[in-house]
Amino acid sequence: MNISQASNKELAKNISVDPSLISLLRTGKRKQPQNRDHIKNMASFFAKKCSADYQRNALSEMLGQSSISPNMPAEILAERLDLWLTKDPDITDQLFQGMETVPTKP
Repeated sequence: MNISQASNKELAKNISVDPSLISLLRTGKRKQPQNRDHIKNMASFFAKKCSADYQRNALSEMLGQSSISPNMPAEILAERLDLWLTKDPDITDQLFQGMETVPTKP
């Protein structure tokens, strides 16, 4: 959330959920959403919000992929984020926690 500079309210609005769900996900009180569309929409949201070099570099590190560049279309990044998030339910928790610790500026 920190790296994307997004608020709970902004993410919630973009994926059509209540902001309290985002808060629960961020604090670890709620596990990965069962609704697959929520994960897909989150991936799309973060892919669009993270377009700067430092944001893409941070995502590369989190995903363990060196091929995420500033030139990568948001749609492709969204697909990679979606696959990464859905391959292991605990990764959604790691995403929220990891985005909290990445600085907002390069």
